[in-house]
Amino acid sequence: MPESRRQFDFEIVLTASPGSGPVVLRSAAGADEATLAFAAELRRLRAQRARGELAIRHGHDGRTPLLRQPLSDQAPVRGTTPAHP
Repeated sequence: MPESRRQFDFEIVLTASPGSGPVVLRSAAGADEATLAFAAELRRLRAQRARGELAIRHGHDGRTPLLRQPLSDQAPVRGTTPAHP
């Protein structure tokens, strides 16, 4: 199916702070693709020392996340380089 007509059932979203709205970082057609995208975004955001919460949402309203991961000032994930301020 062409990319322009592809159905996306999952979204990987970042909420930077409680007062800000979620930002869709990636969309995925299936659960496996969404899981891989979530892991890739988590690695990238931790390397950048991002704050907020990363989540996978499902469905058109997608209000309730299937998976949530808080981000904080943690040490970078092994194999990544921290972002410079």
